[in-house]
Amino acid sequence: CKAGWCQNVMILPEFRNMGLGYFLLKHAMHDLKKDEMDILMVAGTNKNSYPLLKSLGFSDLGFINRNIKPSPFGLAAGLLSVDADRLSSPDVKGRVRVIGADDFGPDFDSFWLSVSQNFSCIVKRDAKNLRWRFKGNPYWDYKILCAKAGDVIRGYAVLKEGYLKGRLKGIRVGTISDILFDPKDKSTGITLLAGVCAYLRKRVGVIRCDILCEEMQHFVESAGFLNIKSNNRFLVYPLSEEVKTHKGIVLEGRRCWCLTSGDSDLDLF
Repeated sequence: CKAGWCQNVMILPEFRNMGLGYFLLKHAMHDLKKDEMDILMVAGTNKNSYPLLKSLGFSDLGFINRNIKPSPFGLAAGLLSVDADRLSSPDVKGRVRVIGADDFGPDFDSFWLSVSQNFSCIVKRDAKNLRWRFKGNPYWDYKILCAKAGDVIRGYAVLKEGYLKGRLKGIRVGTISDILFDPKDKSTGITLLAGVCAYLRKRVGVIRCDILCEEMQHFVESAGFLNIKSNNRFLVYPLSEEVKTHKGIVLEGRRCWCLTSGDSDLDLF
């Protein structure tokens, strides 16, 4: 299924409330259909864009969950470093351990082919796409953590660090930009999130994880994250007849989706 994100729509103040946004998006959606795009997705709206998207026929699948975990040790200790390669226990056969990785190698392709079968709607995460999204970014230095059993990847997380804005301005935040594992693999889910928190807890004051996946959300909450108010609505629009015939799954089945903040670039803000 060929899908795309609608990242932004901007109208100059003096030309607002004239219907330009509606016709601009309508024209863009027409062009996407000619390009044989199947579905258009939006993550994050405001008081102006939400009614506009609804009038165009977008389906509202609710909010992408925002989860935070305070790290008092990180707030008190300042910016201390933790070597991700020392997070795990000794490499005992069959035991899942968390280690750092420098790049997305061919083993990520094997992992993707295996784990993707467990999700109905998920953005492609093979090595090529992950490398394009997270490696060589001019603004953010992403950190890769892998959960492995022996030499086999069982899950991974991509992290970045920055600073909060607003009332909590100046507090360092660690964002889980992407995380993936088989939700049926309880050992990997628990171990991976524990490894992520262990790596970040001495480096940041708050750990953040935005995710839309009910099965994985359970692991996030079990790891001590608190679900707080989110402003990031997730909306979808079917551009092809094939997607329209699966409306019950794609457009109304929130439980079918697996999204992280890295999918739609929400982690860049």
